[in-house]
Amino acid sequence: MSARTSDVLALVRAEAELTVRLRVQHTSAARPDGYPFCNFRGRDVCHTGTGVVTDVCYGKHYLFEDSDEDSDDEEDFFEEEEEDDRDEETRRLEFEAAEQESYKPAFTQEDCPCHDCEDARYRLAKEEQMENVEKVRETEMSKGPQSDISDVEVWKQKYETNKPSLALPQEVALASDPKNTTKEPQERPCWLVFVETSLHVVYDTKEARNTVMDVFYDTNSSSMRSLSLYGFCVSERYEEEDRCILKCATHNEELVRRLSAAEAKRYNLNKALGKPNQRSYEQCQPNTENASLSPQTFRLAIVIGHPHGRSKTISVGHWTQRVKTPTSKESALTHYLYDTPTCKGNSGGAVMTFGKVEDERVTTAIFNHRIRSSTLMPGINMSSPSYEWSQGDIEKRKK
Repeated sequence: MSARTSDVLALVRAEAELTVRLRVQHTSAARPDGYPFCNFRGRDVCHTGTGVVTDVCYGKHYLFEDSDEDSDDEEDFFEEEEEDDRDEETRRLEFEAAEQESYKPAFTQEDCPCHDCEDARYRLAKEEQMENVEKVRETEMSKGPQSDISDVEVWKQKYETNKPSLALPQEVALASDPKNTTKEPQERPCWLVFVETSLHVVYDTKEARNTVMDVFYDTNSSSMRSLSLYGFCVSERYEEEDRCILKCATHNEELVRRLSAAEAKRYNLNKALGKPNQRSYEQCQPNTENASLSPQTFRLAIVIGHPHGRSKTISVGHWTQRVKTPTSKESALTHYLYDTPTCKGNSGGAVMTFGKVEDERVTTAIFNHRIRSSTLMPGINMSSPSYEWSQGDIEKRKK
């Protein structure tokens, strides 16, 4: 096995580790006519799909905000370092401590969007509500027997008609962190996880908030199957490309570490193969031209997904055609046709296309699998369109 072949296999494994199963448990009423699942609008009917983790973040950029004062303090800190005689390790530790102090959490336990904290807030609100019901009942009972109080539900209804407005989050049956057994919202480190999928799988934030993402669901007996992510919004949506980015929050450090390691591995392998990852949005144009498949051409098309909501599968085939729709002089919307076998539930999963143009060079591009079109020939599938950039545009970006 050549080194390049080994890198391709390792890249497929890394992409597979970042692939998740989506269980969308509600269909948004906003889905337009003719759109997939539009017949179930406004109903709690579950449909499944596939997504890919694209980013894991914990730091100033996403969860923390820096003020101008913090930035000035940081500059002063550097000036102080240059004037003293402390050893390098001591200065490094003190700098890290000062930097950590400058972090200001964007999410507090009162508004953390993760389902652990949201569910805890819901339980606390219900407990407070019932306590108030009991207080109303005790007050009425103290007025004497003429009140004739025997049914607490009567007083619950009385309280409901007079209580202030209280928007209770949806109760969640599953906890994203199985170790979290406390009933209080958590003051713990929080990570954001971004998952990309097809727009026809998760249409909007209403559906995102009712979506469970099962991570590492590789086999039916997988010990990691219980690890899940829960969406709280659609942060980006691209109707033309039929894709969207879901935003999830989690306190599960074990889950985050494993996802981060797989993400770093994927990035390094894409770099080693000589082409940036399609999901990094620094796309490039494969040097293979639009043509029919020939035995002499290396044109793999690998699809990773959860067909019919089952455990993860990796299907191997070939891409037969690359269709470009120019949008400017330097970029074009591109989608691939391929004979790789797929089923319902693969939508949103990665379509990894490879092209070998030189002895020691492999080009890669990663797209989302799209729902099958009735206009395609039997046995042919299609990816969602996405942007690829010409080599000239890439050189301009580097400058």
